[in-house]
Amino acid sequence: MDKNWKTATKTDRAALYQVARAVADTTNLSVEAIMEQAFGHKLMVGTDYLSNFRSGAIGRPKAKLIHAWIAENHADTAHAVDPRLFPKTHTDAWGNYHENHAIHGRLSIARFDTSMELVQRKRNQPKPNETLKLGDEFCFHLDSDIAGHAVAFQIYKGVLHQFPLGQNDESTASISKGGKRPA
Repeated sequence: MDKNWKTATKTDRAALYQVARAVADTTNLSVEAIMEQAFGHKLMVGTDYLSNFRSGAIGRPKAKLIHAWIAENHADTAHAVDPRLFPKTHTDAWGNYHENHAIHGRLSIARFDTSMELVQRKRNQPKPNETLKLGDEFCFHLDSDIAGHAVAFQIYKGVLHQFPLGQNDESTASISKGGKRPA
C-alpha cells in the first residue's frame, strides 16, 4: 500500500489486523508474535492491545511497522487477503508473468571473439545460464515460432531495469518467425 500510515484510517488499521490474523493462521506465529517481530522487541502493552488492534485503534506508527514486516515476510498471503493494503509490486507481477508465460531454451548468448571481432559460439559447451563479466561483449540469439518484438530486463539490487537491445540501444528488437535473429 503506497499509503502514508500517519493518516491511515481506523478501517485501514482494522483491515491490517485481518491480514495479520490470516498470516498467523497460515504460520506457526500468533498475532502477538507478528507484532513482536515487527516491533523488534517483546510486547510491553496493556491488556486490551489485541482488541485495540482488531478494532483499528492501534497506533499508526505501530501499524506502519506491522505492515512493513508482513509485506517483507508474507507478501503473498497478505495480497490474497487484502490486495488494497498489499498490492503486488511490479517485480512480483513481472515474476508471476514470467513464471506463467516464459518459453525456455530458445535464447542463447553469443560472445564476441576478440581475435577476429566476429561473433562465435562456444562449440559443444552449452551453458543455459551463462555468466558474463562486466564489460564482456555479447549478443543474444533468439529462436521464435512467432513474429513480434522482444524486450529484455535485468534485476539489480531488487530493482527491474530495461536492458537495451540492438545496435542503437533500442528498448525493443524485432523478431522474425522461424529464424534466429541477433538482438
